[in-house]
Formats: sequence, structure tokens, C-alpha cells
Amino acid sequence: MFVSTSQYHSLWGLLCLATTSQGILGCWFEGQKHFPSKDDWQDEQSAASLRWLAIAKTWLDHYFDGRQPSIKGLAMVEPKTPFLCSVRKTMCQIPYGQTLTYGALAKMVARDLGKTSMAAQAVAQAVAHNPLSIFVPCHRVVGARGALTGYAAGLSIKRQILEFEGIGMDDNNRVDPDHMMA
Repeated sequence: MFVSTSQYHSLWGLLCLATTSQGILGCWFEGQKHFPSKDDWQDEQSAASLRWLAIAKTWLDHYFDGRQPSIKGLAMVEPKTPFLCSVRKTMCQIPYGQTLTYGALAKMVARDLGKTSMAAQAVAQAVAHNPLSIFVPCHRVVGARGALTGYAAGLSIKRQILEFEGIGMDDNNRVDPDHMMA
């Protein structure tokens, strides 16, 4: 796969951005779990790929300035399966300043796929492997009763991101119920 890469200095550490001529492929915290192997990537310096890098950096600048940018208009490389597409699409529906439990996310994905139910564990694995940190807000997915659980870059960074977005938490790392989607 032909990929352009760049680094971005965020409030919580270095991000690795990757784009193709099709759009944004990934955004990972340096050293996080599930960081991709770059062995399958070949450097690409096409105008389209470099344009997507510039767009991704501008979007992140706006996010870190507190402007709550929309993902509309961003081309993101699509996941390989309908299940992963549904998980991504549903995560993108979690508004800035709100959270959703893995269980509620699983119910929404099941409904989207025309199923009666979906294992929260399967959804949790898909969330954990989200290649588009910050852009696709996997940090807004929390455990039952708002418990702060699971984040490939670590719970400390997840908490900082949520607090940056104005989501309050108690001393037991539970999200304030006012910031939980029904």
C-alpha cells in the first residue's frame, strides 16, 4: 500500500498520521497498542496523499484549539468489513462532550446490521483497533455505568482527552452521568 506519513505533536504526545491518495488511513499515538506495522507500506508523495496529510493536520489543529471540527468532508479509508464500517459509523455519531457504553454501542451496531444482538466484546475489540484516534472518537466509548476502560494509548490519555472535551469524571474514573448518551 502506498502511504504518506507525518508526525503531529498533540497535547498528549506524538501522533503518527498516515494517508493514501484515497484519504486518511490512520492516526495513532506513538507507541500505543495496535500500532500498525509499516512493513507493508511504501512511501507515497502523491499530491492527493500529501493534500490529505495537510487536511488531517488542519483538522487536528482545529480540534486542539477547541473548535470541535466535523468529520464531514474528511475522506477516511474505509474498514474492510461491514461490521467494522458500522462500528466506525456509530462511534462517529457520539457527540463531542458525550460518551456511550460498549453495551449501548453494541446494540446500535446490531440494529444497523439488522441483527437482534451483538456481543459487546466483539465491538470492544473493533473499538480497540480503531486506526483513527481522535478523528473517530473511540475515546468516547466507556464501560458499564460510565467506567473508564480500555484505550490503546492508555487510560491516562483517555481521561485527559475526555476532560479536554469537557467530560467530567469522579475519583473512581467514572464519567459524570450528565455526559452519558441514553
